Amino acid sequence: MTIRHMNILLVEDQPEACALLQDIAQQVYPAAHTTHCPTVAHALMRVDEAWDLALIDLRLLDGSGLEVLRRFKQCHPEVPAVVTTLFSDDASVFGALQAGADGYLLKSEPVCDLVAALQRIARGELPLSPAVARRVLGYFRSTPGADLRPSADLAEALTPRESDVLAAIGEGLTIELLSGDDAIVDLNGGNIVYLLATTGVECQI
Repeated sequence: MTIRHMNILLVEDQPEACALLQDIAQQVYPAAHTTHCPTVAHALMRVDEAWDLALIDLRLLDGSGLEVLRRFKQCHPEVPAVVTTLFSDDASVFGALQAGADGYLLKSEPVCDLVAALQRIARGELPLSPAVARRVLGYFRSTPGADLRPSADLAEALTPRESDVLAAIGEGLTIELLSGDDAIVDLNGGNIVYLLATTGVECQI
């Protein structure tokens, strides 16, 4: 994805958070047009339009952002949809990944980190807040039976390094070792969320 004119769908019901995310998006994509939807109902009426990026809060006044996320990914499977929320509990994180989220950002992160996360999207990478990456990895470290083997089709699409990441998680490699080897995985770069989403891992919360 190159930095250019973009249509961004922003689903957020808190005015302060909305202003923050709009400002960050404008910094990264100066020519971006952001459409703000404060409710699930409003977002569902606009979701089938042409979008280049979606930023979706999970807990909205009239329902769950997961409903918007699922519909968005049905309409635009190739367009990044990133959850932006204050919640990093297991149910929220894994629910969003299973619903098709391409990234998961905590609005409580420093603004500079959120800006960097959207810049990674512009480079074609997928963002994941470090705290969420640790929670995801922690789940698999505590679940020895979790099957991280990709399907045959996905195995052909993965790079050797991405296959190494899956194997390392499956063997219980610690977060410290994973994050300490930049050649294996960049926890801040979103590779983990991509791998987990594309393997179709079913997480029992």
